[in-house]
Amino acid sequence: MPMATLTSKGQVTIPKSIREQFNFQPGDRLEFFVEDGVRMVVQPVTKDISELKGILSHLNKPMATDAQIDTAIGKQISEDNL
Repeated sequence: MPMATLTSKGQVTIPKSIREQFNFQPGDRLEFFVEDGVRMVVQPVTKDISELKGILSHLNKPMATDAQIDTAIGKQISEDNL
């Protein structure tokens, strides 16, 4: 069973096997709960959909038009038939 040690500053490093199993990434937020006064539960904070607004805005790439898509498909079909 993975174990960790509490530092004098109250910090704990989550063991690598646990980070990988739950896909924890740097900057992820965790919530702590106490159950029945004796058990601690740690779970990731889920994001509200509104927090995702603008997450891809840095791409600034226009989407392809129908004509561009048709041309690309036609080109691929032509190359596949050679």
